[in-house]
Amino acid sequence: MSGYMKILIVCGIIFLAVKFHQQFINYLVSSSDLTKRIMTKYEIDQLEHQIFLDFTANNLPIPSKNEFQWRDYVREKNKNKKNVSRDPSIDLWGIPYQIRPSSSVSLDLPAGLMIRSAGPDTTFYSDDDLYTVCKGTIGR
Repeated sequence: MSGYMKILIVCGIIFLAVKFHQQFINYLVSSSDLTKRIMTKYEIDQLEHQIFLDFTANNLPIPSKNEFQWRDYVREKNKNKKNVSRDPSIDLWGIPYQIRPSSSVSLDLPAGLMIRSAGPDTTFYSDDDLYTVCKGTIGR
């Protein structure tokens, strides 16, 4: 390949990079956001499964705890896990998970405990929230 052809290829790449750099940056940001959403949903589902195993599967009522006590529960359950380098009671956007009885959120939800992330906009009860409900009876 001649030197002229190499220059043409490099110029073409630079042109495309300049012309489409904003779209590429937006793609990277949205890909990162999608990854965070997938990982957050996974974490919420794992937490729901842990609560199920600890309480519902043993025919025990889900304890009535305030949000700070639930955060302590999440930290305690994850303290011995390898590769946990951040507070597991906080989502990937830096907002603590909201854990409360589902009946206090909506009468349309099954009875149990709702675990919610505020999502990318870091505002609860908006369209991008991620949540699951651990079905069961809330005790005292």
